[in-house]
Amino acid sequence: MKWIKEDIDQSLVKAMSRRYGIDTLSASILARRKVTEPEKVLYFLENDQRYLHNPFLFELMEDAVDRILLAADEEEKVLVFGDSDTDGVTATTLMVEALASSGIKATWRVPRGEEAYGLSMAAVDDFAKDGGSLIITVDCGISNHEEVLHAAELGIDVIICDHHKLQ
Repeated sequence: MKWIKEDIDQSLVKAMSRRYGIDTLSASILARRKVTEPEKVLYFLENDQRYLHNPFLFELMEDAVDRILLAADEEEKVLVFGDSDTDGVTATTLMVEALASSGIKATWRVPRGEEAYGLSMAAVDDFAKDGGSLIITVDCGISNHEEVLHAAELGIDVIICDHHKLQ
């Protein structure tokens, strides 16, 4: 795959940097994403947590939270399974750290070498052999129907956190 970086107006980048008090790298990212209108820039840069989307608007979020809290209470073995790309590794790290803050010592796994993208049967089987009871996928899992059913057959619950579209 060849990445083609679109040229951007450097005067726009400098003006955005000055106007919003941000560095030129941040201004360049906004310009490349076509976030240049004042209200959109300010919305993008907003860091007040009151303006974050309510995660409980996601269907079944309460069930997912309850399942994670149960895993913490019961000191269950939890696996965070992510993808090996940048957002997958970032999501894996963030989830492991978030779980640790709730007292869960989760293990993690991402595909290595020739392993395919997404939750694998091998990962489910390995986790089952280790006595695991909860898998949380990050940046993958939405299309892993067979693997999730297999996990359920082995008594493993799966929570899927994925921004990809269902295939």
